[in-house]
Amino acid sequence: MARALGTDPASLLDLSQNLNPFAPDVAALAERHLGELRGYPDPAEATGLLAEAMGVDPDRLLLTNGAAEAISLVATEIEGQVWSEPEFGLHPRGDSGPVWRSDPHNPSGRLAGPGEVADVWDEAFYPLATGRWTAGRHGIVVGSLTKTFSCPGLRLGYVVADDVERFANRQPRWSVGSLSLALLTDLLERADLAGWTAAIAAARRDLAALLEARGFAVDVADAPWVLVKAPGLREALAPHGVLVRDCAGFGLDGTARVAVPDIAGLERLAAALDGAKVTPPIAGTAAGGEGEPEPGASSESIKTSEQGTTAAGRESGPGGNGNEPAPGRRQVEAIVFDVGDTLVHAASPGTPVEALRAVPIGEAVEDLRRLRARYRLAALTDTSVMTGEQVRRALAACGLADLLEVIVTSVDVGVEKPDPDGLRLVMQYLGVTPERTLFVGDSDVDEGAAAAAGTHFVRAGGGRSPGEPVERFLG
Repeated sequence: MARALGTDPASLLDLSQNLNPFAPDVAALAERHLGELRGYPDPAEATGLLAEAMGVDPDRLLLTNGAAEAISLVATEIEGQVWSEPEFGLHPRGDSGPVWRSDPHNPSGRLAGPGEVADVWDEAFYPLATGRWTAGRHGIVVGSLTKTFSCPGLRLGYVVADDVERFANRQPRWSVGSLSLALLTDLLERADLAGWTAAIAAARRDLAALLEARGFAVDVADAPWVLVKAPGLREALAPHGVLVRDCAGFGLDGTARVAVPDIAGLERLAAALDGAKVTPPIAGTAAGGEGEPEPGASSESIKTSEQGTTAAGRESGPGGNGNEPAPGRRQVEAIVFDVGDTLVHAASPGTPVEALRAVPIGEAVEDLRRLRARYRLAALTDTSVMTGEQVRRALAACGLADLLEVIVTSVDVGVEKPDPDGLRLVMQYLGVTPERTLFVGDSDVDEGAAAAAGTHFVRAGGGRSPGEPVERFLG
């Protein structure tokens, strides 16, 4: 990139990598170990030190030439498949075999829940997200010290497994260099995972505030980066010497991943944004639409998580603020519902499509049966891969599918809420006007879609049956 820009690599602010901005200066530490370059590497001491820090048996730990080698060794030996897309590109993409997952999820940045399972866990960013070296799960773990200590040139990673020898047998001799092994001692002595995690969390909030103040919608999770819905951001910032990651490779077109910088980096990013004069998309659009996907479930659950909450049950008319009088029943012909956390409980992160079990919220089924006698009912929901028909099949077992005349997803329409196109498509199918349509949802993006489409809106969710706020609004 520096060659393409015709500039010194050292002059670039690289926010396309997600390295610890508060790690010790590895170059300064390396000077005292340069003599190690004259000897062949012996990983035994460094392996023992890292195993002690992580709280694992040294016989279960294999040091590798970065996380890339760790992933390669395990994938070559056991192959496997990712739980869902999007997922980190180096993980194997088989049709069967052991299930691989990143934690926190890459790219969404969200940590896995306590009940989620996998056969291989990629914990490259786990220490910086939690302040702990590892979750200590059963199965195989691959990790990266490169990210934790901000030392991509050293190439330090690891595999933790009960049968780690099978992976060691595939590793070339002297895979990890002497300088890296010697430096690991110093790095572990200076490790402050809890402090770094707290500092990154604070810097992540500052980064999000900086971007939001300039009109960008930001998805903030647990990892040392944020996602920004900003088509062209990478190209706009590069001439100003600031690099960010384009997430098109994850299937997230128009989304950029921006690493958390230190204070100096934040100031430089602010100057670059102001100089680039990037035009944000529609205000309120979350990165990837209705929140980025949860690990695994993001691409396979009925609904991705939605960011932002306000008072439950808030009611508003077209584009209103909740102060408009409720219209009479005759003014509404159709009611369109969001699905996850409005009609059914959102699926747990990591739930594959075939395992989805829609659980209605409260008396949702009875509410819709009662409303269906007077109104036409439909649904609009955001999901990364499911079509309306797939959502309908997921809702069939609980009795909701037959009550919804039309079901449209973001996959069907190609955009996510608060973009109004999905809601407009539903109204087109039903043949109703915005003035006679009520949209019911649990989040700010739902309300934003209603405002943009010109429909009425009712806030539901919060574990309550949807019928109560709807009936109150309808009078």
